[in-house]
Amino acid sequence: MITSVSVVIPTIGRESLDASIESVLNQDVRGIDLIVVVCPDRDMSFESLFVNDSRVLVLPTVRSAGGSFQRNRGMLAVPTDAVAFLDDDDVLSTDSLALRIQEMEKLASGTPLLICGQAQLALPNGQMTEAVPKVLHNSDKDVADYLFAKRSLNPTRNAIFTPTIMVNRQLADLVSWNVELPRHQDWDFVLACQAAGARIVQISHVVAHCAVGSNGSISASSDWLNSLTWVDSVGKNMSPRTSAGLLVSVPLRFALQARSLSGVRLVLVRLAKGRSWPSLSPLLVGLAGMIPRRSLEYAAGTFTRIKHFLKGSRTKNLR
Repeated sequence: MITSVSVVIPTIGRESLDASIESVLNQDVRGIDLIVVVCPDRDMSFESLFVNDSRVLVLPTVRSAGGSFQRNRGMLAVPTDAVAFLDDDDVLSTDSLALRIQEMEKLASGTPLLICGQAQLALPNGQMTEAVPKVLHNSDKDVADYLFAKRSLNPTRNAIFTPTIMVNRQLADLVSWNVELPRHQDWDFVLACQAAGARIVQISHVVAHCAVGSNGSISASSDWLNSLTWVDSVGKNMSPRTSAGLLVSVPLRFALQARSLSGVRLVLVRLAKGRSWPSLSPLLVGLAGMIPRRSLEYAAGTFTRIKHFLKGSRTKNLR
């Protein structure tokens, strides 16, 4: 029985933080502890953090070490039965915690569990996607294969987003966020959970609304070297085809975005050593690095608008 849950929000002081906090405090769940972990070098107004609400705990970090350090501190701050994560530019849907707690209670107690769900993405052009991912992760399958083997440019592609993740206490005590990573922390955390024996279940409900490409977002940069270093560390635990898909869809794409010939060369060397060619869809993701990021985001928004228009037209025709 899950009687208590903590929600951890690492923050860099975005104006959207108030909305993130409010979305947690409005959850129809008892026993919530909201832990807001702030960087000590940020000039922030603490009046905005609902400090008069007994459910809110504001923790300053001892150093500005990034989101992973903040999440780890928040995860251990209150020994609740479950821990959920939220970013300071995202919000939870109204029944987000209740749905994931309900799913967690269905499964065997004592087993490390990661329960996640779908999200709706707010694109930079103002468009909102449908529920993503469209295809849910099968808990009996390898999560790396799900995420990387057939990674595509489609906004509804296979994904597990940080604001949709909830872990039970058994898993929270086994796995921490990698503080050495400047990016890919969410993927790394999910892979680490699987390696620790966790069962990863993705439910068919939108549990979070996430902003894409917010100011200060590390994921918007083209740091191919850090990505390649991370892929080198985790790719050895994947099937050759999945590792190849990850290589071309992430570090190759970033190297092309940065117009780095040395980066492209290093990725191709890794592919040659792995002796496996990726599927077509992740290869196309990698080659898309030759197209400016904003153009890709605009194309994704256009695709979403057309899809919504066609869906609306079909609905009218059925009436």
